[in-house]
Amino acid sequence: MRQARIPADGARRQTSARQEAISEQEIADFTRQLATMLKAGLPMANALETMSRGQHRSAAANRMLADIRCKIGEGSSFFTALETAPFRFDTLYLQLVCAGEQTGALDALLERLASQMERALAIKGKLKSMLYYPALNILVALVMIAIVFPGLFFPVLLSLAALIGGVWGILKARKTSRDFRIGVDRLLLDLPVFGKLARDSAIARWSRVLATAYASGMPLIEAVRLLDGATGNHVYDRACHHIHFALERGDTLLQAVQAARVFPEVVLQTITVGDSTGKLDGALNRLAEYHEQEVDLRTATIISLIPPIITIVLGILVGILLVIFYTGRFSAIDSLGL
Repeated sequence: MRQARIPADGARRQTSARQEAISEQEIADFTRQLATMLKAGLPMANALETMSRGQHRSAAANRMLADIRCKIGEGSSFFTALETAPFRFDTLYLQLVCAGEQTGALDALLERLASQMERALAIKGKLKSMLYYPALNILVALVMIAIVFPGLFFPVLLSLAALIGGVWGILKARKTSRDFRIGVDRLLLDLPVFGKLARDSAIARWSRVLATAYASGMPLIEAVRLLDGATGNHVYDRACHHIHFALERGDTLLQAVQAARVFPEVVLQTITVGDSTGKLDGALNRLAEYHEQEVDLRTATIISLIPPIITIVLGILVGILLVIFYTGRFSAIDSLGL
């Protein structure tokens, strides 16, 4: 069975300079439109041809669509066309496309991918809109510092830039360094609030991919192979490798998952119920839905807390600056004997 393996960045393709020009919204729209047409019974080539005559897209998106159409016309699989397209599709996207082509459920998997991407874009949009007001507060605070304490303006500005640069550097290093990503992912799972969010997200992806592949008639051991890199967390990716090796040794899925020691009791109970009823795919789908709902609820809660927290912190900083300012003025007045 062929796995969706991602080549190294340097050898992947020569069109990487064009990847950033395609927005996530365009990829989500592409996925949704293709899923709809395939579900309606159109062949892949006809669906892509129809999409090429559709709505306006950016030049990079048109190049990507033309590239995929060309490769499909030459006899390549959809997975191969995406893997070498002038846009870097993430691992989960490629894994699900690979599973969909091999099981005949590509339309359903693309529809599920589109829904997931649209939900993620909606969360990002909500986060951006809710951060406008705190960003305005930060700008006002910097202006006040510049007026009241000119000497502190540049140190505060540099500190803010260093904080933003540090966060960006961590995210960049996680994408490029495997060892760094391992450490970050392990640390992330131990955090009080974000750890539960990361765990629920990984389990939701694990359950959804495994359920979809297994429901399509793929043998369980082959379905587990598709989980390589699909969870979004290195700790769970390693657990997937251990589960696959355990199944090859003859262990049951319950024994393999239990031995991985990273899945909560609810996952073990779900697998037990699925095995006993002969409806493992349905049980895993319900498990994925549960954890997806948990991710949505926790994400919404975190997003709603960010603006007031930033506002409170800024208020405290401004208050401290005002106290320092007026304390300095009173000290100057006392020194003059007024």
